[in-house]
Amino acid sequence: MIKIKLKIKDILRTLLFICLLSINISILYQRFILDKTPSILGYSFAVVLTGSMENSINIDDMVITKKQSNYNVGDVITFNSETLDNTVTHRIIDIVQDGADNAFVKGDANNTNDKELVHTDDVCGKVVKIIPNVGEKIRYIKHPEGIAAIAMVFFIVSTLMEILVEELRDILESLKHR
Repeated sequence: MIKIKLKIKDILRTLLFICLLSINISILYQRFILDKTPSILGYSFAVVLTGSMENSINIDDMVITKKQSNYNVGDVITFNSETLDNTVTHRIIDIVQDGADNAFVKGDANNTNDKELVHTDDVCGKVVKIIPNVGEKIRYIKHPEGIAAIAMVFFIVSTLMEILVEELRDILESLKHR
């Protein structure tokens, strides 16, 4: 019975690893092969780099967006800007009903509307969640010392997990022989 439980844990750990690996491969494929903003189950993630949406969304906040079937005036969206060659998060201020579903957008802190008309196909999604100050941590992770820190944490956690599993096996084995 104990061996079966340990086998099940090993299988679940392997399945979790395969799932996480698949998600990472999917993200990399979307970003570098398809050249589009990666999404997982319709959700995309982006870190805000400018203050154009201050006080609603601040620099270094992460926005989580969800693709919608339609968008309304007042929705905050993230879209691929051809003009800036980057993703932008701004509020829809007007929708042009010309059969193409184009929208005028504006950053809350900007004095004027964006000159670029945003087409629905360029929209990554509507902002559904804002997570403050994530960008600073992500920038740290991208530097060599951040990568080293994550590798060290991963190594320590995996080593501790292996030690814990061995200890549990020993305990279970000693209980079995009583």
